[in-house]
Amino acid sequence: MTSLSEISFVGSLHNQIMQALTQLGEFPNLSNLEIYSTAKGHIDSYYLENNLGEPQVIAFGEYQEHVDIILNITNVETYLISLEAEGKINAEQLQFLIQINSCYQNATDPNVLSNQLFDIQQNVSNSETLDIGQKALVYGASIIGANSGYYWFSAYNDPADPWYPNESADPKKKKPKWWERGLRDLLGFVAGYYVLFKMTNDIKVGTASGTAVAGGCSAAG
Repeated sequence: MTSLSEISFVGSLHNQIMQALTQLGEFPNLSNLEIYSTAKGHIDSYYLENNLGEPQVIAFGEYQEHVDIILNITNVETYLISLEAEGKINAEQLQFLIQINSCYQNATDPNVLSNQLFDIQQNVSNSETLDIGQKALVYGASIIGANSGYYWFSAYNDPADPWYPNESADPKKKKPKWWERGLRDLLGFVAGYYVLFKMTNDIKVGTASGTAVAGGCSAAG
C-alpha cells in the first residue's frame, strides 16, 4: 500500500455492516457472535470482491475483549493516553487522536464534524515523522468516525430508522448520543487495527480487524 486513500473504503463498509445487522431476524436483540459474524462476513466478501487479499479478521474472543473495554470507557482521553503508555501508539498518533476526540465531544452537526476530521486527515497524510502504517491507524479511525457520525445522526433523527433509540424498551438504560456512538466506533478501529497490524505489519489486515471491532462497538446499544 502506497496511499492512505486506499483504505478510505472503511467508512462506507462500516455503515453497510450496520445496515446489514438491521436485516437479521433477531434485530435488535443480536448476540455478540451474530454481530461479529455479520461484520466478518461483509469484510471477507469486500476484500474478495476487490482483490484486497486475505483480511485475517481478528478472532472473536479478542474482538469481544476490545469491544467490552471500549464500551466501558469513562474518559476517552485517559484511554488514549493509556494506549501510548502501553506502546500501542506513539506521541504523535496520540495527539491526533486527542484532536479527533475533541471534535466529537458534544458535537451537534455531522457536517461540521466531517470537515474537522478532513482537516485532521490531511495533517496525518502530511506528517513527515509517521510511517504509513502509523498514519493508517489514525486516518482509518477518522474515516470511520466521519462516516459513522453521519450514519448515527441520521438514525437518531428518523423515528422510522431501525436504529432509532427506543428509550421505552429499557428506560433504565441510558442510550448513547449519536456522537458518542461515532466516537466509540473509531476507538474500536484503533484497537482492532493495532492488534493485527502488530502481528502482520500489513495495513489491509489491520484495517479489516479495525473495521470489525468498530462494528461491534457500533452495534452495542
